[in-house]
Amino acid sequence: MKQTQKRKNQRGFTIIELLVVLAIMGLFLGAVLVNYARTRGPRNLRIAQNEMVTNIRKVQSYVLSSRNTSEGPVKYYVLKFDEENPTQYILQAVQQDYDNFSDSVETFSLPTGITITAVDTQQPLGSSTVDSRCAQIAFSLPFNKMFLDTTCSISGASNSVIRDQGALDNLDNSLVTITMLDSQSNTTRSVIINGVSGIVSVP
Repeated sequence: MKQTQKRKNQRGFTIIELLVVLAIMGLFLGAVLVNYARTRGPRNLRIAQNEMVTNIRKVQSYVLSSRNTSEGPVKYYVLKFDEENPTQYILQAVQQDYDNFSDSVETFSLPTGITITAVDTQQPLGSSTVDSRCAQIAFSLPFNKMFLDTTCSISGASNSVIRDQGALDNLDNSLVTITMLDSQSNTTRSVIINGVSGIVSVP
């Protein structure tokens, strides 16, 4: 009698009990994965926004510290936003002698699923907003003054706009709003650069 009772107490889980437990664990894991996938896009969007603010401020610090490139002293650091490459933006540089133009000092790639959908510009500040297909923001040494070129003509060895002081004067006093989109959640976030104050902010 005692041996029979002992065998009953040592009995393990039945197959049905194990299947029920596994099913519950599967449902729980599925819910966790769905929730993670839902929040991954907005999280990447916040990361992209924060990184863009940090990168712009880093470029401004390059200007204020008169940082050079491997090609020599820099006159202007230029950030380029191009609709043809919506998953990245590029840091360029114009050397002091204007003879050298570094087309890609550094490339900043956006997180997966994030794209730049608009570069809205006000030039001069307070004017109507224009969506630019390509924009270059030039920061000049040594005072970090900002110039906005919505035709992306600050390029190549000629640097015709940047060499012409009259043309250059027409490119200051501007406001730039860069909008990024998370394709998964269809939400957007923006970064604003004020050309007068130099302040980089988020709405």
